[in-house]
Amino acid sequence: MLLGVVIIRSAWVAEDAYITFRTVDNFIHGHGLTWNTSERVQAFTHPLWMFVVSLFCLFTREVFYTSILLGFLASMLAVVLYAFKLAKTQTAAIVGVLTMMFSKAFVDYSTSGMENPITHLLLVLFLIVYFGDRSSRKTLFLLSLITALAAFNRLDTILLFLPGLIYYLVKGAKPTVIGAVVAGFAPLLIWEAFAIVYYGFPFPNSAYAKLNTGIPRADLVVQGFHYVKNSLLTDPLTLAAIAFAIVLPILTRKRRDLPLVGGMLLYVLYVVFVGGDFMSGRFLTAPFVCAVVLISRNRFDSPKTWLPAAVVVAVTVVLSYPPTILSGTDYPSKTEGLLDDRGIADERGYYFQSVGLFRSDGEKGVENQRHAIRGREALAEGKRFTYEGNVGFFGYYAGPDMHIVDGFALADPLLARLPVRSTEWRIGHFVRDVPDGYLETVTSGENRIRQSNIANYYDRLSLITRRDLFDGERLSVIWKMNTGQYDRYVKPLFESRHHQDIGIRLFEEKKITEAIDELRKSVALDSTQSAAWVALARAYREVGNLELARPAMIKATELEPKRYAGELRSLAIFHGKNGDVENGIALYEKLSELVPISVQVQAELAYLYERLGRLDDAIAAYERGLALDPDNGEIETRLQNLKKRLPTP
Repeated sequence: MLLGVVIIRSAWVAEDAYITFRTVDNFIHGHGLTWNTSERVQAFTHPLWMFVVSLFCLFTREVFYTSILLGFLASMLAVVLYAFKLAKTQTAAIVGVLTMMFSKAFVDYSTSGMENPITHLLLVLFLIVYFGDRSSRKTLFLLSLITALAAFNRLDTILLFLPGLIYYLVKGAKPTVIGAVVAGFAPLLIWEAFAIVYYGFPFPNSAYAKLNTGIPRADLVVQGFHYVKNSLLTDPLTLAAIAFAIVLPILTRKRRDLPLVGGMLLYVLYVVFVGGDFMSGRFLTAPFVCAVVLISRNRFDSPKTWLPAAVVVAVTVVLSYPPTILSGTDYPSKTEGLLDDRGIADERGYYFQSVGLFRSDGEKGVENQRHAIRGREALAEGKRFTYEGNVGFFGYYAGPDMHIVDGFALADPLLARLPVRSTEWRIGHFVRDVPDGYLETVTSGENRIRQSNIANYYDRLSLITRRDLFDGERLSVIWKMNTGQYDRYVKPLFESRHHQDIGIRLFEEKKITEAIDELRKSVALDSTQSAAWVALARAYREVGNLELARPAMIKATELEPKRYAGELRSLAIFHGKNGDVENGIALYEKLSELVPISVQVQAELAYLYERLGRLDDAIAAYERGLALDPDNGEIETRLQNLKKRLPTP
């Protein structure tokens, strides 16, 4: 009951959950399992959770309180089953429930609108069957069924379950048991068949967006270790329990526990391998639940056994102050530290005062969250198309008729299959460059993408996501797309990204010549990568080759004027200071064309015109600057002084 109070006091709904809720809303209102109603894209990662929420929303016709209630009930059912079916003794159950109560990750994601509570419940059910007394065909069927449901809920959690299932499969290795396994996996197999036919792909679109980035694996692994480090610093109890549960079966020689330890290790290594997540602790709650169960399989029937465990819990709780039990309506008490320098956030802390069930600002509410307000405003304006970054609240409140191009690609089928924009990325937030003409393509319904390879790829992709389900050509394209026969259209983009990363790294290591070679390969494969162009310009400038640095920097600025205008201006200033006024003017003129609203650029351009004696051009530049900022006294003074220098007519 106390744990239930802690969970309900901390109840909230994540912004990402509303990505799924838009599909839920479309589904129950007859628009199919779509996110943008004009195309079939699986924008949710958790089909089972999506269907459960949809079923209840059919009756409640709202999603905020419904998702919180479902998460709370699933979490509490998992805890009750654990305490009365898995813990060896009452003392062991008390230690386990206290451990859950003080785990920030477990409490945070016992609600949140994400799939974690269903995963926890299925894991507890799996372990009840696993630790049952009998090994039989029925047991194998149940283990297979629960494993399949867990994968149906979130595919990557299958890593936690598989070692235990394989243990039972090997234990009862007979030809007849294969049928039990296949029958148990029927829900997952049916869903995958449906997903391939309906969506055209076996995996969620978010999987392609997050796992198909072009970022070097080594960088992602480093980020994954930072994810573990973040949890260790902010929620040490969760990782302490996992580590203790991994060591304990080895010390106590409980062979039956070892496959479960293998599942925990496999899953945690996978989390590190993919770079973790931006939500602190979210991917660690499932192995944490498994860890608590394994720890509670010990009796704790004397102070010698339960006291050390209690001390560990107490120490880690002190280290993670304030503990979950003190988290109230004013959470978080301070905003500092909610986002670390690696982009990993206390997501509940970040959103709680907008979307917490019991928050201090009772008037705010999810519908008054800023992205939700923007979504409602867009709906009221009748907008039918937009480009957005944070699409959860915005997309849900913008309604089903608006087509949203998702900047992070979670719900966009084309962007999810392109490499990330540059070396600057945040885990879970991988921005892609929007291909030139793509926004017009989505708006008009005609393929207006300028790059021929991406245009050809989009033709095939849109046939899958927009054509009639059982169109003969569509089914053929689905087969070719999933067997890699169209990879030739996007492979050069990923190769370009690979050379770009190597080139930038070599530049940082002061290996300039090698860096230039790699960066030239990058822009040759894909000339739209602004980060590669600007890195190439810097490398040329480093070796004193300004003739090649100028066009490279201009190209980067043409691709992203706002982002690289400062770099181009720096190069122009460099030329001016070193006496190369003509090239400095040429760069400023290009900069003035790309960023016409910069007063500073006009003033600096006018100064260089003066140096060359081009007084009429200088006056025109000063007047453009003054038009942008009429109250700029310095430019007004320079302009008047310059006019006095003109020859009398």
